[in-house]
Amino acid sequence: MKKDTEKYINDNIKAQTPPSLSKENIVKMLENDEHVPTLTKRKRQQTVYKFVAVAAAFAIVLSGTLIYRQRSIQKPKPSSHINEKNISISENENYDEIYSRLNAMKNAAVKENREAFFDKNIGYGTSADSALPESGAYLEGAVNGAAQDKNSFGTTNTQEENIDEGDIIKTDGKNIYLADRENKCVYVVKADSGKMQKLSEIAFSGNVHIQEMYLTGNTLAVVYSEYDYSKQPTSYNDTVTYDAVFRGGCCAVWVCSDTKINFYDVSAPEKATLISSFSQSGDFTSSRLRDGKIYLVSSYAVDLFAKDYKDTCIPETSVNGSKERVPANKITLVNGTQTPAYAVICTFDVQNAEKTDSSAIFGNPTNVYATEDSFYIAEERYDSEKCNSYLNILKFGFTENGVSYKARATAEGRLNDNLSMSEYGGYFRIATTCTETKQNGSGKDAIMTYLGETNKLYIFDSNMNQTGIIDSFAKDEQIRSARYIGDYAYVVTFRQTDPLFVINLSDPQNPKIEGELKLPGFSSYLHPVGGGMLVGVGDDGDENGTNGNMKVSLFSVSDPKNPKELSSVKVGNENNYVSSDVSYSYKSFVNLPNGEFAIPFSVEDYSRIYNRKYGKIYAINQIFIRYSVVNGAVTEVARYEVGNDTTTIQGGTYIGNYFYAYSTEFIDGNKSSDIIWQTKLTSFDMTSNSAVSEVDL
Repeated sequence: MKKDTEKYINDNIKAQTPPSLSKENIVKMLENDEHVPTLTKRKRQQTVYKFVAVAAAFAIVLSGTLIYRQRSIQKPKPSSHINEKNISISENENYDEIYSRLNAMKNAAVKENREAFFDKNIGYGTSADSALPESGAYLEGAVNGAAQDKNSFGTTNTQEENIDEGDIIKTDGKNIYLADRENKCVYVVKADSGKMQKLSEIAFSGNVHIQEMYLTGNTLAVVYSEYDYSKQPTSYNDTVTYDAVFRGGCCAVWVCSDTKINFYDVSAPEKATLISSFSQSGDFTSSRLRDGKIYLVSSYAVDLFAKDYKDTCIPETSVNGSKERVPANKITLVNGTQTPAYAVICTFDVQNAEKTDSSAIFGNPTNVYATEDSFYIAEERYDSEKCNSYLNILKFGFTENGVSYKARATAEGRLNDNLSMSEYGGYFRIATTCTETKQNGSGKDAIMTYLGETNKLYIFDSNMNQTGIIDSFAKDEQIRSARYIGDYAYVVTFRQTDPLFVINLSDPQNPKIEGELKLPGFSSYLHPVGGGMLVGVGDDGDENGTNGNMKVSLFSVSDPKNPKELSSVKVGNENNYVSSDVSYSYKSFVNLPNGEFAIPFSVEDYSRIYNRKYGKIYAINQIFIRYSVVNGAVTEVARYEVGNDTTTIQGGTYIGNYFYAYSTEFIDGNKSSDIIWQTKLTSFDMTSNSAVSEVDL
C-alpha cells in the first residue's frame, strides 16, 4: 500500500504542502488509521486518493489565496517571443552579482509579503523525430528491429535516438543490472538462456533513494538522492514559513537533498569496484546520456531568510567528498527568471568516470529534454494573463565539456511530460494545457473564476523566437499524451472521449490540425511502430468516460487527414480494474525483436477475494503482455505471469529468446514497519512462452 500511495502522491501532488500533509505523513497516517477500509487494494487506494485530494485542496486553497494576493501586486506578462541580454558573472569568479540579485528578491519578498512571494516564485514542486518510413518498414530506434538471436538484448525505451536515458534495469546481453529502491542496492545477475545467478550486490546506506542507472561498456553509473532529514521543517505557520521552506534547498520536497552519481568498474561483475563518486546540490530532476557524457540536472533552492544566506546561496559540487562552489563564471542569471533557485547541471565523462563541467542557471527545473544538438530545461511557474501557469523554456547548446546557455522563451500552460517537447529541423515544438481563469477584484478581495481547460502548441526557431502557434484547441480537455514524428505532432486529449489530433508542423509559421479521431477512453502513451502507424496504450471507456480497463490500439496516420484505429486489444473485463506503469513512465514499455513489444499490467479481479494479515483484498495478477503488429492489427502473443497482490512490477528486458521480468514482492508483517521487500527476477522462454526460472535477490 505504501508504494502505491507514494506513487500516486508523487504523480499527482504538485502544490507545496505543509509538513503535516507531506506524502510521508499521509502514508503513515493512512497505514496506522484503523478506520481505513481494508476490503480491497483498489478501495484502499480510493480512500487514499480522497484524503490526498483534501490535502491537495488545502494546499491549493492556501497557495491559491496567496497567488491571488500577489497578482494585485505584480502581473507578469510572459511573452513567447523574448529578446533579452543574458547576464553572466565575470571571469574573476566574483559572486557579487548573484548576491545582489538574491538580495533584491529578498527585499521584494519582505515588501510584498513573504507568503505571496513563496507561491509566486516556486513552481510545481527510439527516435520520434525522424520521418515515418515507407509502409511495411519499422521505425528504427522507436521499435528495436534487431534479429531475434542469442546476441540481441533489450535497451531502455527512450524519447530520442542516440540519447540514452537512465533506468532501473539495464543489460549488456550477459548480465542484468537491477536497482532495488526498497532495499537500497543494485544487483548484478548473470543471465544465460533463462538461467540466472546473482553475482554481486552494491549496497547503499542512509537516507538514500536510487533514481536510475546507466551502463556503458564496463562502467556502471548509479544516480541517487541522499536526504538530510535533520533539516526537514517541523512546523508551518506565518513566522517560520520562509525559514522552513527554503532552509538548505528544501523548497521542492520539504527535505534537503543532494543528487549524487557513483561510477563502478563492472569488468569483473562478481565484484563491482567503486571508481569515483560525485555530488551536486539540490533534488534530482533528470539526466541524459549523449556521446559518452552524462548530463545530470538537479534543483537547488536558496534560503533567502537564513541568518546568512550567503553561506548557502551558491550551489556546491563535490568529487569523492571534496566540496567546492560552482564557479561564479559558470552561473548564469537570466532576465525574467525571479525564482530563488538554480538548475544545477553537471557533466560527466563515463569512460574516464570524471566530471568535466559544472554550471548553474537561475530557475526551478521541472522537465528535461535533449537531442543530439540541443539541451532544454523547462521551469513551470504559476501566474500568467490567461493561464494559471506558464513555462520558462531554457535552451542550451553542447560544448566540448558541458553545456552553454543559448536562449529563453515562455509558453502558457503546463506540460504533460517531456514527450510534449520536440526539436526537429532547427525548430522547437511544445504542447501545453492551459487552465484558464479570470480575476475579479484585487488584493485580499480578489476572486478567481475557473473558465475551463484549453490546449496550445507552440513552435520556436533556433533562437527561441516564436514562429507559430495553434491556440486553444480541444476546449475543456487536457493533453494526456503527445508524440512528434518529423513534421507531424500526434496529440491525445481527453474529457470523456479520446481525440487523437494529427497536426502538420511543416510550415513553422502556420501549423495546422489536419486530422482528428475520436474514440472512447484515451491513450496515455503513443509509440511509433513504422508503416505510418502508432501504438496507443491507455484507458478503455465508453461515451461516459473510462471504465476501469485498458486497451492497446493500433492507429494508422499515413493519411493525416483521416487517422484511423485499425485494431485494438482490451485488457480486463467488467470484473477487473486494470492499470499500467506505461501510463506514467514510457520506460516501462519494453521493445522486443522483430517489432514486438511488452507492456506490464496490474489486473485486479473483483470475483476473487483473498485474506491477508492486514485485511481482505481482491486478487491481483501482475503480468507482462507481449504484442506484435501483423497485417495492420495489434495482436496479443503471450502473457507472462509475474506475481500477485503483493508484487509490484519494476521493469523488464530481454536477452536472445528470453524475457526477464523484474519485480519486488512484500512479505506480510503485522504492521507496515514489519514488511520485508523481496526482489526477484523471473525468466520466460519467448519461443515456448513458458516460465523458465526465478531467482530471489
